[in-house]
Amino acid sequence: MYLLTPVIAAVALVTRNYIPPAAVAGGLTVTALVVLNSKYNDVFPWSIPATYVLWVKENGFVTDSTLPVILTMVGIEVGVYVVGSIFNLLYLRRADVH
Repeated sequence: MYLLTPVIAAVALVTRNYIPPAAVAGGLTVTALVVLNSKYNDVFPWSIPATYVLWVKENGFVTDSTLPVILTMVGIEVGVYVVGSIFNLLYLRRADVH
């Protein structure tokens, strides 16, 4: 969830208020809790730590078939962080922030 910080910061910058980012953060937290306890846990990028720990606990290793899935999820998380950071930098460069 820490990789979503630039997205939440972008909401704060665009709205110029602290209530919408708090609502976004709360909504994302609730969404994460619901998805982590559902059958779609394996395809939710923010469940990587839990999925990885449970897989290693059950099987003792990561197989060649699960490695691409884990790397894809990590790529999605890093991509969201990078895109959010770039948006924030571009917005701050153009915005009239006091």
